[in-house]
Amino acid sequence: MYLTTTGLTRVESLFNLFGILLVFLFILGLSYLVTKFIGKSNLLQQKNKNIQIIETYKIAPNKYIQIVRIGEKYLALGIGKEEIEFLTEIPNDQLLLESFSNQSPDSPELFKDILAKVGKKSMK
Repeated sequence: MYLTTTGLTRVESLFNLFGILLVFLFILGLSYLVTKFIGKSNLLQQKNKNIQIIETYKIAPNKYIQIVRIGEKYLALGIGKEEIEFLTEIPNDQLLLESFSNQSPDSPELFKDILAKVGKKSMK
């Protein structure tokens, strides 16, 4: 009864549904490809750089302490909403870099390694 009042037959309704589904799948696939492209371009920008964030610790809302490797030096920085403060240089022998020992400085941490760390922490 409803279909006859709108003037569409069942076949036309199915074609409309199929067309909307195709447009949805096209947009979904396009967004996947764009996200993948952006992710790769960001990874390429981070590769072969001399700066790496080693660790971040939140001390207050919008305030962090970060340990950053710049070249061969490790620096402690105070990061705020609109400012960055140099705190001190940290000698290499005072840092615990066990989580970074199996990676090269340029390789990102794998998701499965992060998931394993979170799983270990939640089990304790």
